[in-house]
Amino acid sequence: MPVFGEPSVDDLSSDPTQRTRWSYTSSSDPPLPDEDATQPFCPRHAVTIARLYKNFFGPLPMNSSSTTPHRDWHFGNLDYVLSRRDWCRACSLIANVILEDPSNSLLERQNAEIIACWIWDGVLEGSSSDMGTLRLRIAPEMVGWESLFEPFDLVPLANDGAENTMFLGRKIDEARFDLELVKRWINNCAEWHGDECLDSTPWQTLELGVPFIRMVSLSDSKLIETSCPPPYVALSYVWGTAPVFKTSQSNIGGLMQQQGLPVASLPTSIRDAMTLAQELGFEYIWIDSICIIQDSGDDKMQQLRMMDSIYTRASLTIVAAAGSHANAGIPGLQAGTRSRKQHIVQVSDDLSLVALHPDTHRSAAATTWSTRGWTYQELLLSKRCVYSFPDGSVSFQCSRAVWGEDYHAETPHLKRCAPMLDISLNRSWMSPGSVRERGAPTVHVKDTPYLHEYSRLVGEYTGRNMSYASDRLAGISGVLEVLQREFSLSFLHGLPEVLIHMALLWQPRDKLKRVPKDANTGLPLFPSWSWTGWTGPVGYEDWNVFNSMPELEDRAKRPVNTSGQPPCLCLRTRKAKFRLTYLVLSPDFSKDDFPIEKRGRFGLSPPSPSTGDRPWLGTILLPVQYLAKMTQDHEFIILSESYGFSRQEVAPTTAGQMKPFEVYDVMMIRRIGSTSTWLDGKSVVERIGVGRMLKSAWSDDGAWEDFVLV
Repeated sequence: MPVFGEPSVDDLSSDPTQRTRWSYTSSSDPPLPDEDATQPFCPRHAVTIARLYKNFFGPLPMNSSSTTPHRDWHFGNLDYVLSRRDWCRACSLIANVILEDPSNSLLERQNAEIIACWIWDGVLEGSSSDMGTLRLRIAPEMVGWESLFEPFDLVPLANDGAENTMFLGRKIDEARFDLELVKRWINNCAEWHGDECLDSTPWQTLELGVPFIRMVSLSDSKLIETSCPPPYVALSYVWGTAPVFKTSQSNIGGLMQQQGLPVASLPTSIRDAMTLAQELGFEYIWIDSICIIQDSGDDKMQQLRMMDSIYTRASLTIVAAAGSHANAGIPGLQAGTRSRKQHIVQVSDDLSLVALHPDTHRSAAATTWSTRGWTYQELLLSKRCVYSFPDGSVSFQCSRAVWGEDYHAETPHLKRCAPMLDISLNRSWMSPGSVRERGAPTVHVKDTPYLHEYSRLVGEYTGRNMSYASDRLAGISGVLEVLQREFSLSFLHGLPEVLIHMALLWQPRDKLKRVPKDANTGLPLFPSWSWTGWTGPVGYEDWNVFNSMPELEDRAKRPVNTSGQPPCLCLRTRKAKFRLTYLVLSPDFSKDDFPIEKRGRFGLSPPSPSTGDRPWLGTILLPVQYLAKMTQDHEFIILSESYGFSRQEVAPTTAGQMKPFEVYDVMMIRRIGSTSTWLDGKSVVERIGVGRMLKSAWSDDGAWEDFVLV
């Protein structure tokens, strides 16, 4: 199937791997027809889309490399598509999908190229020859041009009344979503997946040291307290700037009376979630703003202790991700409240193609809900979720399946389908395509080193937004409870105590700001040595990557002795002063994905009054405002012995010449006041940043001191 004016498949200089891709034509291809606006398809689509038939989408045998059997296509640039949308059926569908999203930036990219790539889709368990279906993904040619438009997929539309509809498109009601379909998702998951997706074992709050949990009784419109929770729904939503009704110490008594909950005063998202839960057959729902006394620190502490169990044990979590505030509601619950459109192109009497809505993962990633701190642990802890999105579409996700309303994938034999995969398109021989199973969002506790999982969770969580800095630790407490239970860990202000010397080595990923001070004590809410003491994204390096140095199971050794209780960390260690420099020995430091690396990577050199060449002694990542403090000496302390420098710190060739353990992990500190008697006369300091230095930079007779790190 040709596309005029593109390289020949025989032009090997265009593709050293000799792969046939969307950018090639073959000498055996017929010529393009003349353009004729009276025809249903433009020349490009007359020889591509118009020649499709339903069996083209499979099922087909999958080879070992998962290469699709069909050649990908080039559909011209955006201007080509827009200029033919009035008469070409395929151009009309593509243009309508692209123009429907107001966030797309089209004006400056009318010449952007559009490609159509075949990707593997549905595979059933137990298929004798590993058969799979295909879908056609329409996307911008250039990697990173998703702002032009969100890639979307075309699949055949199932005929009304057809017996075999698996992995085909499904017609939707544009006025409201199908409530009966949502019920089937929930029932199918319960029947097919059992305990893997839902733990139906009765539980008691007393087992967690909490006397009761509160829930909203939907039939009685009141709060109840129970130590033996019945089946219930949990709500995950965004508070935002909308006024949110809150349970307080003054109104809790009235809310527990028959019809005591002022339903008309509740935000739309909460009212709609209550209605949806009741329509799905549930009697109880858990909602944070109502089920926790918001002006009681003791009640918050007690109820948040169960956060892990509250979402893990919920029969269903309703994810109200339709907007940026609590009045966004659940569009599509009532007729006429959603903007969801379905675009279909009739190819022939036998085939119609439907443009699918972005899958659950991509749809959720585009919402405000996915940027909020509290919703992160709600996502990871929930076993089964019904998602509500801004356009009124809904979808379902559990540990075994992802189901959408415009696509048939409901079967107990589902092995995988495209919405369950991360798919990278084969855009060129330099950027080959790849497929990776995504898996349900969760806290990984099997076959995963807990340090790696902890690092991943901290990096993802701290990149989200929190309205109140005081919630920095509470917002991930449920996740830490899982790690504590599964790995027998204990935590000091969010850092695993057993590996505190390694957990201290977190680094900023962008601008950080210290949390505010507690009005009662005058001290910051959280200590500087923990990431909880700062607002902004942080992360840990890849513990397995150390340039060309040998692999090491025990990453850091001989940590300094630490003791004490939060928020103080008491340690006795060596101290010295050094100066910041512009000299950096890694060519990769400015290529990192994190903004802080661009200007925040500093070299370290001897303090003044050193004269002549100032040797490089190490490196540190700091806020960019320290560019103004290059002429000052700064105080450092040793934290632990380190194996070596990372790729961002030193070039691999340089690291390869070093021996293991020639490096210290160090912390740049700031003294914050004179010694205090309540701290036993020890120097009180706070963390500024963490880096690494050559051991040779520290004299053997360096000064020792007792510090209290706050």
